[in-house]
Amino acid sequence: MLDLILPLECGGCGTPSTGWCDACAVELSVAAEQPHVVNPRIDPQVPVFALGRYAGARRQAILAMKEHGRGDLIAPLAHALAVGVHLRRQDGRRRAAAAATPSPGWPGQRWPATPTSPSSRHCA
Repeated sequence: MLDLILPLECGGCGTPSTGWCDACAVELSVAAEQPHVVNPRIDPQVPVFALGRYAGARRQAILAMKEHGRGDLIAPLAHALAVGVHLRRQDGRRRAAAAATPSPGWPGQRWPATPTSPSSRHCA
C-alpha cells in the first residue's frame, strides 16, 4: 500500500518495491582485477583509478544519489568504494591512499553539500 503513495524503486535499474536490487549489487561489485588505472584528460600527477565503467547500474545509482537525493544509495556506493580501496591496499607494489573527489558541476546545481562527503565518511 505504501508503494502507491511513495513508490520505491531500485536506484540502479528501476525495479519496483526495492531500493537496491541483488542484480544491481552484483553489477556494482568490485572484482579483484579492479580498480584499474585510468588516464584523465588533465594529468593530476598521481595515479587515478576507476572501479568500473560509468554505465549501467553504477551510473544510475550515482546520478540518483547526486541529482535526486537518494541517500539510501550511499551505503552500496560507499561499500564498493571501500572494497576498491581495500583491494588497492592489498596490492604489494605501492601504498594506496584514497581521495574521493566530486566531478565539476554546472551552474545552478542544487546540491546542498558535496555528495562524495557522506559516501567517503561511510566508506571510512
